[in-house]
Amino acid sequence: MRLNSCLKRLSVRACPKLVFPLSEEMENCYTSLGYLSLETCDSLPSLPLELFLKLQSLRIKDCRNFETLLTLNRLGFQNSASLEWLCLDGCSNMESFSQQVLIAPNLKTFYLLNCKKLKLLPDRMHSLTSLQSLRIWNCPGLESFPEGGLPSSLHSLEIRNCAKLVAQRREWGLQRLPSLAYFLISGEYVEDVLESFPEEGLLPSTLIWLKIKDLPNLKSLNNRGLQHLGSLKNMMIAGCPQLQSLPEEGLPTSLFLLEILECPLLKPRCLREEGQDWHKIARIPLLHTDSELSFDQCTLAPTQHYSLFYIIW
Repeated sequence: MRLNSCLKRLSVRACPKLVFPLSEEMENCYTSLGYLSLETCDSLPSLPLELFLKLQSLRIKDCRNFETLLTLNRLGFQNSASLEWLCLDGCSNMESFSQQVLIAPNLKTFYLLNCKKLKLLPDRMHSLTSLQSLRIWNCPGLESFPEGGLPSSLHSLEIRNCAKLVAQRREWGLQRLPSLAYFLISGEYVEDVLESFPEEGLLPSTLIWLKIKDLPNLKSLNNRGLQHLGSLKNMMIAGCPQLQSLPEEGLPTSLFLLEILECPLLKPRCLREEGQDWHKIARIPLLHTDSELSFDQCTLAPTQHYSLFYIIW
């Protein structure tokens, strides 16, 4: 594949024989690229990051034979100083990062999605000192975070359908992340892993947003894990069919918005004035359930007042 040396953006889709030649002549053609998206390019086994000196955004999607981000230097580091946004999606043969260390001092967003065989994250992820958002979805083979944990700069963390990783949640070390404000846990395929959440000390007191979604076996919320969340403003509980009640001690007093959606056992307990758990949530200014939106004791039909809801959101 030959590129114009001034090309800044490149999207390639459904090219089954795509390769990136490593000759000196071709290396000079990659240096201006700032954005690269590769989708359904099944012949591509790896990608040497050092070829793309100005690359800021990289997306690799549904490349079935892609195995790793590759390095050319002898130190074994993947060095990409300009990279700010990285998404690996549907790389079904990828098991690890070959050299294990990703040197990307300006990386802000890192998405790992639908990588079924992925077992290991890059080593020394705590050295990604600019990383703000980490999303790990549908990576059932991933068992743990790297030694040293996640970077202290992390602001947002989403974990969805990662049963082995969730089973090791006591080792996550999230309470050591001083900037973490948003956390989502979800897992339609998480079986016999989460019946109570969160454990004491699991989540940091800095959280502002907490979303708990699609946990089919969740039966209770652990007050010991919630009571210290003094900064929590917004909480969503959705798709938890076995969740029976809210903690007896109630939810954090800092809450401004509470959403309870698709929780059939919990829903009748939260009915205005008459539900058994109503006294635990009556003081929360904004409540959103399957059937109504309540704001400062006024009930609004959500189909008619979504504009108000999203303004507040």
